Amino acid sequence: MERSEKHKLFNIFFATAVGIATGFILIKEYLAPMSPWLSLLGGAIGGLTAYILNDWRGALAAIPKAWKATLAQIPIAKDTIPKIVRFIFKTKVNGLLIIFSANVLFYCCFPLLVIGNYPILDKIEMFLLFYLWGLMLYSVVCALLEIGGPISSDADKRWADMLKSITFYSFPPILLAFCLYKIIRETVLCLSWFILGIPIVLGVVGLWLCLFFKFIHTSDRLICAVDAFIFAVLAYGVGVLSGDWLAGSVTVHLAVFSLGGGVFGVLNKLFIKQAVDSLAVWLQNKLSIRSA
Repeated sequence: MERSEKHKLFNIFFATAVGIATGFILIKEYLAPMSPWLSLLGGAIGGLTAYILNDWRGALAAIPKAWKATLAQIPIAKDTIPKIVRFIFKTKVNGLLIIFSANVLFYCCFPLLVIGNYPILDKIEMFLLFYLWGLMLYSVVCALLEIGGPISSDADKRWADMLKSITFYSFPPILLAFCLYKIIRETVLCLSWFILGIPIVLGVVGLWLCLFFKFIHTSDRLICAVDAFIFAVLAYGVGVLSGDWLAGSVTVHLAVFSLGGGVFGVLNKLFIKQAVDSLAVWLQNKLSIRSA
């Protein structure tokens, strides 16, 4: 047996064993307690893990290749997606999110401080904590403005000044009221970008996934995925139906099924797949003879 063939067999064994272990752990710890039918989802995740792990270097190399092919088929994505990303991470949007998160915290918690049954000193201390929170946000916003580069226009400068003012004064209501129109306008603009961008992003991601799996698909990967799915579900099912794990230990049970599944994947490659392929060729020849 050649060295490359041995390497392929080891990849099948390793990927299948890891996929079985991944699927079994997900099923036992997270999915099966919610619903027995979710065991199939855990097995599918284990199968996908095995599918990717078989020749994982090839899978990594296919990521940029599939992305370039996707952009070639959807030219609009080449310009639109970078614009969406730049808009989402622009300084003013970061500042907007900071303002909203801090406002929610401040205006939800402050009434509790006023009406709550706390000693007056505790109220003062907690209010000071909120004020320090505002000062911290002020420094964060200033840092974001510096990271964002020089202010390019009067409108951006006014926006930066507004951010600094709001954060410095810990978001008192009167300042929020003066700037409310600006916040609403930016929020609507941000949401419109999301609404317009979602179909494009979904289309690009879907096409990229199709091309990615098209580039990496091999019969060896399929063997790993199917065997990992079967043995992950089988390992959990045997443990549940028998009422106990092998040797009374989950670790031993998992090791036996993972290693056994890996060996079965190798046997599948060496014997079962070849037998199925031979049977398919034989049937194809028989059908072609009859049709003739």
